[in-house]
Amino acid sequence: MRMLALAGIVLLGPIAATVANAQGAKLDVQRVAASVYVLHDLDPNDLGSHNTVALIGNDGLLLVNAQEWDEPVLSALKPIADEPVRYVIETQCDSVSLEAPQRAGATIVAHENVRKRFKAGKCFNDKAALPTLTFDSELTLHFDAEVVRLIKLPTGHSDGDVIVYFEKANVVALGDMFDSRYLSGYVKYAGGNMLGLNEQLHKVLALLPEDVKIIPGSGPEGSVNDVRRMSKALDDMRDAIAAQVAKGKTLQQIRDMNLLQPWKDLLLGDVWRSGGPGRGPDYLGAYFACLTGPPDPKFQL
Repeated sequence: MRMLALAGIVLLGPIAATVANAQGAKLDVQRVAASVYVLHDLDPNDLGSHNTVALIGNDGLLLVNAQEWDEPVLSALKPIADEPVRYVIETQCDSVSLEAPQRAGATIVAHENVRKRFKAGKCFNDKAALPTLTFDSELTLHFDAEVVRLIKLPTGHSDGDVIVYFEKANVVALGDMFDSRYLSGYVKYAGGNMLGLNEQLHKVLALLPEDVKIIPGSGPEGSVNDVRRMSKALDDMRDAIAAQVAKGKTLQQIRDMNLLQPWKDLLLGDVWRSGGPGRGPDYLGAYFACLTGPPDPKFQL
């Protein structure tokens, strides 16, 4: 395998590269299938890491969830394909890109709820570039030789979650509603609903072929079996909590039962322990809130 150094970037053959951002974090580029690449952090212990997906073609670049990696993404891809960015697809409002795509004149694509949230000031990243192309339930882009399908999911992680399916490559980007290492959670400020996250995973399983390659919002490449495993864990967790809610138990009483221990290996940090939320999503609190009351109107569109 030949090694080529360009502008501080190490290129290993035609399909792999690494680049560091301003904070020194390493970004890795790997080809998934055909012209679809994934860019992700090299530090496996970075719980805040995320994946960016790139489609490279004669028409230019199409990126999914570029986020704060805008400049490093472009730098990392340059030795592989020095093409302009034509589209940036964002799968929820908390991942909308910052300035680089806007400066480059790219079309920013997202569900209509993402744009509505930014215009209403109802998403934390209020400095992001506003989506310029939005859709309701489904959108198809014909980019170079690839067919890119964007499909809206039920409200779960947020109310604007979409999956991005590269039909010919048989690769799907799921965004932050799926993590291949840990169970995902919902984002209250983005209109999410913990019960809906279960429904999102059900829909993903119903839509995708068994042999699809899955790029999660965070973590390494996954499979349908990984989604199935996470879906069952969340369904079982929901049912265990709902059974105690039906008995009239308070949130603290449920916490004291240590209900989450069966899923501790799938939970981020120490949230499985009894006595209250720890580091990571508060699954008990989230399910309890969604099972016992309506969504907080402050965060709804």
